[in-house]
Amino acid sequence: MRHKRRVDYEWKLLRERILTEEPLCRMCRLAGRVTGATELDHIVPLHLGGGHERANLQPLCSACHETKTNEERRARLPVRGCTLDGVPLARL
Repeated sequence: MRHKRRVDYEWKLLRERILTEEPLCRMCRLAGRVTGATELDHIVPLHLGGGHERANLQPLCSACHETKTNEERRARLPVRGCTLDGVPLARL
């Protein structure tokens, strides 16, 4: 259990440092909005090989983080089939 606590502590410090350095939601800024960041997001998710390095982390507001997470989950769902051209019809 000691190792997990150390990892949690290190993640908390990293999160605080990045949110201090970049306090606004990156996705909102790109859309022309000013929203405070509350979440630290992995740009490339861990399950796709992303890591905890700074270049793969971005500050997001909770709404943008939830939207991005839901889009990533939908992308992982199997498709129901495709047209003759190979275009997916729908995700489950």
